[in-house]
Amino acid sequence: MTQEVILAGKPQKDVRYQLPAWQDMAGQQPLQHSVLTLAYMGDAVYELLVRQYMLMGSAVKVKQIHQKTIQLVCAETQAALALAIEPKLNEAEKDILRRGRNAKGGHLPKSTTAPTYRLATGLEALVGYLYLTQNLERLTEIFQVLWQWEAAGQIPVGIGKDKFCGGAENIEEV
Repeated sequence: MTQEVILAGKPQKDVRYQLPAWQDMAGQQPLQHSVLTLAYMGDAVYELLVRQYMLMGSAVKVKQIHQKTIQLVCAETQAALALAIEPKLNEAEKDILRRGRNAKGGHLPKSTTAPTYRLATGLEALVGYLYLTQNLERLTEIFQVLWQWEAAGQIPVGIGKDKFCGGAENIEEV
């Protein structure tokens, strides 16, 4: 059985996403997991939703789909999304985002800055938390922002240190 998430992001089209059915998590609380574990799950969910979204678009070559996917899943885009949604988060969600941002993971890709990577980790932790708590409405709201950026061509350009064409121009140390 699958759960549906409806995301309207592409002009004049509703996109329906299928998330795998959750395993029986009775008795488990997502907050019992470390924030880096939540980010680990969130990374997978985020990429899965982006890939599904990209496949719902017009038929293009796999290389083009892959390049657009890279733009949507890179740390710069995730950090910009985190900044864009933060004012709309409730206190519990802000706490997950903050804890993820402040987590020490020990790995920093060369293609980004530490503050950008930390914000991206915070967003992934939030996505993992929302997925594990089965809060599909909130996931939909968050991804709506991303789909609107993509439709308007306002996603980060390429992979690199803080390259934005929309959203947050400067990410400062938090």
